[in-house]
Amino acid sequence: MTARRPLSPLETLLQSHSQLPWWLYLLLALFSGLLLHWLASRFWEDSTAAAGGTLLHGFTLVGQVMLPLALLCAAVADLFNRLSRRRRVSRLQQEASPDHLLQQLSRQDVRALVLWALQAEGLLLQNGCAADGSVLLQQGEESYLLDLSPWRAAQLKRADLRALRERMTELGVDAGLLVCHGRIDAAARLLARRSGIRLIDRRVLQQWLRASVSRTAPQP
Repeated sequence: MTARRPLSPLETLLQSHSQLPWWLYLLLALFSGLLLHWLASRFWEDSTAAAGGTLLHGFTLVGQVMLPLALLCAAVADLFNRLSRRRRVSRLQQEASPDHLLQQLSRQDVRALVLWALQAEGLLLQNGCAADGSVLLQQGEESYLLDLSPWRAAQLKRADLRALRERMTELGVDAGLLVCHGRIDAAARLLARRSGIRLIDRRVLQQWLRASVSRTAPQP
């Protein structure tokens, strides 16, 4: 069994919105404490009648302390993590431009950013990847092949577009998505349009990065 890859900093920020609100842990702690205290008093009344009542009374007596305490610790930890991420996001917004941030991203970060934005547009990630690392996505009846291989290239080459088009044909994919942070000339854009390939260039990446930073700022 292979070890799970640690989340990159950007992936951590993108997933921060999926966590439970910290105050929910407090409500659960209060509710569980009151419930277990009530059960403990009931089982105490039955403990003299049967051994089972004594055992249940012991469980609830310990649980009315330990479970609320664990939930309180979870609330404090969650609130601390959210405040830390908020400070981190604020620092990113203040200290760096989107173009500078793009330069600092790894391939895994860019992949997470692009998939986050495309899924927000309604594209669904299919299971698995192509042999070359390309990503398969689906939207309705149309299928897409996402290629990030030339994303750091200084200039997009026509050979990259032709290679993606060939892989699209081999896999029977309807359209392509090509990520490139470098320069894309008019000829390459024309070839991409004729080949059914959507170009995700520097401008689009900067827009998505701004949106990801602003939308993932956690709300305590």
